[in-house]
Amino acid sequence: LVLVKRDRINLLEAIITSYLNLVYSVASIKMIEVTTAFAFTNLQKNTLIKKLKELTKAREIRLVITVDPSLIGGFLIKTNS
Repeated sequence: LVLVKRDRINLLEAIITSYLNLVYSVASIKMIEVTTAFAFTNLQKNTLIKKLKELTKAREIRLVITVDPSLIGGFLIKTNS
């Protein structure tokens, strides 16, 4: 409501993103983007999460998965750290 009154509603997305980044940092949650040629099965997804937890020392991993059929095979992983 304050953002609307002060004509700052366009900042809402940036505020939410910053807030979530702070919460995830304090809670040791990592957001990781994965681009894959084919959709993952649940087993593949759980195996990847387990391995990423080991590598990043994060308590929890949240995957954002995008299927890109233009990839020949495999997958790409993007993280901020």
